[in-house]
Amino acid sequence: MVHEHRSAKPNRLEWTDTEFRGLLEAAPDAMVIADERGAISLVNAQTEKLFGYHREELLGKPVEMLIPERYRGAHIHHRRGYGDSPRLRPMGAGQELFGLRKDGSEFPVEISLSPFHSSQGMLVFSAIRDITLQKAAQHELLDVMEISEARIRALRRSEAYLSEAQSLTRIGSWAWNPHLDKILHCSEEIYRIYAMDPRDGVPTFEALMQRVHPEDRDWVLEHTLEGTRKKLGQLLEYRIVLPDGTLKYIQSVRRPVLNAEGEVAEIVGTSIDVTERKLAEQERERLQQLDAELAHMNRVSLLGELAGSLAHEIKQPIAAVVTSADACLRWLQRDPPDVGRARSTAGRIKQDASRAAEIINRLQSLYKKGPTVEHQVVDVNEIVEEMIDLLHGEVVRNSILVRTELAADDPKILADRVQLQQVLMNLMLNAIEAMKETGGELAVRTELNQDGQMLVSISDTGVGLPADNRDQIFEAFFTTKPQGTGMGLAITRSLIEAHGGRVWAISNTGRGATFQFTLPTKTEPRA
Repeated sequence: MVHEHRSAKPNRLEWTDTEFRGLLEAAPDAMVIADERGAISLVNAQTEKLFGYHREELLGKPVEMLIPERYRGAHIHHRRGYGDSPRLRPMGAGQELFGLRKDGSEFPVEISLSPFHSSQGMLVFSAIRDITLQKAAQHELLDVMEISEARIRALRRSEAYLSEAQSLTRIGSWAWNPHLDKILHCSEEIYRIYAMDPRDGVPTFEALMQRVHPEDRDWVLEHTLEGTRKKLGQLLEYRIVLPDGTLKYIQSVRRPVLNAEGEVAEIVGTSIDVTERKLAEQERERLQQLDAELAHMNRVSLLGELAGSLAHEIKQPIAAVVTSADACLRWLQRDPPDVGRARSTAGRIKQDASRAAEIINRLQSLYKKGPTVEHQVVDVNEIVEEMIDLLHGEVVRNSILVRTELAADDPKILADRVQLQQVLMNLMLNAIEAMKETGGELAVRTELNQDGQMLVSISDTGVGLPADNRDQIFEAFFTTKPQGTGMGLAITRSLIEAHGGRVWAISNTGRGATFQFTLPTKTEPRA
């Protein structure tokens, strides 16, 4: 804002005319002297330069010609009142003042007024200063101040957003000077993670290390110092224990900041509370262990149910071995011995003994216990035939015809052999169970579907799927059998999905149902 100033007491001219004019010309500002009527009686060279007039164009003219038209009325009123009472409020106080050049351009000015009494009456001495540069600087300063305030507000918003983001993600940031052994910075989330009070100030490095689990402390300290010494970034996972005994799992990422000399100036990093993730991983591992235990129990239970049939299957080749051995002895006891027939009989003994050994090996693999999935390249058709051989006794006893339609070229997939055996045995036994009262046909088919996946189908001509609970048959503990556990199909689905496939069931057009599952035909181990 521009103010006009005036002296409280009128002065009198006491200089000679020459001295006065010389003083006027030496003034750095534009000087305009007007009489009581507002007519300009004298100006200096600065006035000519500032307003663009020759002084002859100004002398005798009203002083209002140097003021924009919109302000002239108020100026005349103020000028008249100023002459009557010097104690009046200075003209322009509290408002902007502008000058008007000859070319019509306006510019901001600052005016100082002084009244003088002379032989010609009272004259008003006006000192006019162009403040365009000051105004520009003032506006620039205001703009800078506004920008600075905006940046401060934006920075505060960013800090608030960062703090909220760290709280939501449970990630805290920190900085440590290893040479001074001093923590330079801790975000709010660090205080929360380590259960420390920000009002106590920035914690020491030692105080943070005291929160580390005693079993992890030496390891964390050793790796921290090693990373500093070797100027390496690090990813560390360790446990901390809070004063109330709460255990947390922390994942810390840190990297060194080097100075101009290439030395470590400080270590900056983040600490993440990964307790929930760790607990979830532990729970998942526990459930996987339980799944493996349950699958093993299911296999043992199924083999228990098949004990009679399996005993018969093993007895058959053993009985054949005994019969063939007797025959071989007879051929050898002849005179002369019939070596040719004895050799042929010995070949049958070997064949029957190998068959008995294969059955026992298959049983042993199904009794195998362990949570680890062992992926290997397996021949699906071969496993199908193995399971048909293993279930041969059940098939014969229940008057069931087995028909196979297996894909050509012995398709290979990557799978756990024992788990795939269990899936096929579960589904084939279910099909046999559905046809126990009536007999029927068990059809097993393997093929590559349109997506290039292995598709296995097991169909029966039994009682079919339950009409009201078809969507529940793969759920745990759901069963339609009086003595069933409801776990066979649930385990089957779990094993298939663990291999990246899926399993489903459909009702046949006639009697019975078809269970199908797909498996990826990958030749590399799954990650």
